[in-house]
Amino acid sequence: MPATALGVEQYYSKDSVASLHAQPGRLLRSSATAGWRSLHVAEWVCPTRGDPFDAPATRDQTLVSFLQGSGTLEASRGRHWSSAYRGVGSSGLTAPGELDRLRWGPSESSEVRAAYIYLPVGWLAAAGHEFHHRRSGPITSGYSRLCLEDALIHSTALALLNQAASGAPELYAEAAAAFLAAHLVACDGGGSGVVTPLAARRMEQVIDYMRTHIGEAVRLADLASVAGVSLFYFSRAFKAATGTPPVAYLTSMRMRLAQELLTGSELSISQIASRCGYLSTSSFSSAVQKRFGASPLALRGRSRRQ
Repeated sequence: MPATALGVEQYYSKDSVASLHAQPGRLLRSSATAGWRSLHVAEWVCPTRGDPFDAPATRDQTLVSFLQGSGTLEASRGRHWSSAYRGVGSSGLTAPGELDRLRWGPSESSEVRAAYIYLPVGWLAAAGHEFHHRRSGPITSGYSRLCLEDALIHSTALALLNQAASGAPELYAEAAAAFLAAHLVACDGGGSGVVTPLAARRMEQVIDYMRTHIGEAVRLADLASVAGVSLFYFSRAFKAATGTPPVAYLTSMRMRLAQELLTGSELSISQIASRCGYLSTSSFSSAVQKRFGASPLALRGRSRRQ
């Protein structure tokens, strides 16, 4: 069953993928290869020539960040057209259930590349519930902006595309979804408040859970449950206690275990990858290369020559 927050789904809708493919252009890459469910991200090439087109409504909050090219994008939500210049780093938001009629005006580029992020409305509901002191009723309306300059959305979109390509686990997608939802709500006036670090006993319980389940698909919601706090408060409280986000902390634990097994066991690379919680040897190898500057085989060979 889909995860929910305040009765609202926290898994993205398949309709969102269909909505993107109904628009002119072509797909370069997406998080479908990583199997994420907490959000969907896709890199899309959009032609800036042609007739007006519809961007079908979806059940998710849509965030678009432009990665390459520039031009003037015009949108109609009724009888009137509004326009905004879109360049690298520019972003746009479309609320769930909103149908956009779009067309390109004068453009310097014949096509643009953009990252589309589909964020389940459940994450917005949970963030709004947390930031607005548990006021009654979930926030499900979402946000719409034809154009905004938001460096954080742009950098997060790039990170999501790269992490999806390297096979990052669902935990990464969960953390990104929670973060993006919190950012949208906070920018809308929610405010983040003062964060108290997790108590030492709670931290021990969370870290013990990470250690015990290190070879499994650990979810952010599971860690928050162990800590006895809400999902949105957990990430901030964990970082306040350790100086490191929970995803990065768990990755460090996995890399320490990987190093131990590569240098001190005869297990195969695929066996070690599985024990460290990676679904594929390629994503495991990418993580090892990033952490140690060497492939798993090179790291193993280096230790045996010493």
